[in-house]
Amino acid sequence: MNRKSILYIVPGVDLEALKFIGVKSKIKQQCTAFKNLEYEPTLLYFTKGNAVFEDANGKKCCYRISDFMVMCNHYSYVLRKHILKESKFDVIYVRKTVETPLSLYTSSKLRTYAECLIYEVPTYPYDTEYETSIKESKGKTKLVKQVGFICDKLCRIHLKKHIDFFAIICNFGKYNRIFGASAVMISNGINVSEYKFRKWIPKSKIILLAVANIQLWHGYDRVIKGLGSYYATGGTIDIEFHVVGEGRVKEDLVKLAANQNLNKRIIFHGVKSGTDLDELFDSADIGISVIGGYRQGAHYASPIKVREYCARGLPYVTAINDFDIPDDFTWNLCIPNDDTPLDIASVIEFYSICVSRKNDIYEMRLFAEKKLSWETQLEKVINHLPG
Repeated sequence: MNRKSILYIVPGVDLEALKFIGVKSKIKQQCTAFKNLEYEPTLLYFTKGNAVFEDANGKKCCYRISDFMVMCNHYSYVLRKHILKESKFDVIYVRKTVETPLSLYTSSKLRTYAECLIYEVPTYPYDTEYETSIKESKGKTKLVKQVGFICDKLCRIHLKKHIDFFAIICNFGKYNRIFGASAVMISNGINVSEYKFRKWIPKSKIILLAVANIQLWHGYDRVIKGLGSYYATGGTIDIEFHVVGEGRVKEDLVKLAANQNLNKRIIFHGVKSGTDLDELFDSADIGISVIGGYRQGAHYASPIKVREYCARGLPYVTAINDFDIPDDFTWNLCIPNDDTPLDIASVIEFYSICVSRKNDIYEMRLFAEKKLSWETQLEKVINHLPG
C-alpha cells in the first residue's frame, strides 16, 4: 500500500519548552497515530528563532525564522524555500492558534501545497477560556492577549475560504460546522502502549494524584478545601494529595494548603516524566481529573489525563461529562461541576469499591485500547477527507 503524506504544523507553541511538555506528548502521539493509519507524517514547529522540520524517523532540519514571523504565524516563505520547494503533501494538518491577517495569508498559500488542508481546534468553543486568560493577565501581556483575541475573532471567519474542514475537540455540545466551514468532532486520545500499567501497592493511607499543566479550571483547590473540611470535622483516615506539574495557579494552591494546615498532606512535585512519573502512579490510589470546568463554562471535555488514568488503571474523580466515557463506567466518581469542596467521604467510599474490585482493574486498560486511542479519533478525520 502506498503511504500518503501529511504535514503537521504547530504554530504558537514551542514544543521544546518544558511548560508545553503535555502538548508535545499529544502531538507526537498524533503523529504516531497518523503513521499507523498509513500516513507518513512530517512535523513543523518553531523554537528559539528556528523552524524545525521533523520526519517520521525523528530526523530534524532547522531553518532560521524571525520572531516577528513566528508571532504572526507567518511562515509560508520557510515552506516555499525549503520543504515545499519540490514537494506537495496529500494533507496539511494545522493546529489552530490565534489568527492574524498574516496567518490568513499563510493559510491561502498552504492550500496550494496540499490536496487537503485541515485545521484542528484543540478546544472549541474557546472564547470563554481566552477571556478568562485575559482577565488573569496584567500589563503588556494582557494587552497582547486582548489584541490577539480581537484579531482572531475578525480573521477566523475567513479561514473557510482556504481550508477543507475543521477537526474540533469540543467542550460544549456537538457541532458539524464552525466559522462557516464543515467540522468533524474528535476527542483527545492517547497512544496506550506508551503508558505503563500501574502496580497496585497496598498501604495504610489513600493517595490522590493529579497530573496537569495546572490551571484554574482543573479545580484542585476543591480537593484541598475538601481535605481541610474533612480533618477539621474529625476525619481520621490518612489521605495525601500529590500534584504533579506546573502552572499559573500553582502558587495559589501552595498558599491554600498552608492556610488549611495541610502542608504535610499536599505534596507538589513539579513536572515529572519517565520512571519518576511511573512510580508516582504506582503509589497512587485515585486520580483527580478536571473538577473545575464550570469556571470556563465547560460541562463536556475529553481530558488527556482521563485517558492516561484509564491506560494506567487508575480510578479517578471527575466533574466533566466525557463523550467517550459511558455513564455507567465503573472506574470513575462523578461529582457536581460547581465550587463546593470535594466530599472526602464519597472519595473514601469510592476507594473502597475500587479496592474490592482490584482484580478487575485491567478493564480500564482494555477500554482505553478500544475507545480512547488517537487512531480511533484521527480515523474520523481521515474518513472525512474529500474523495
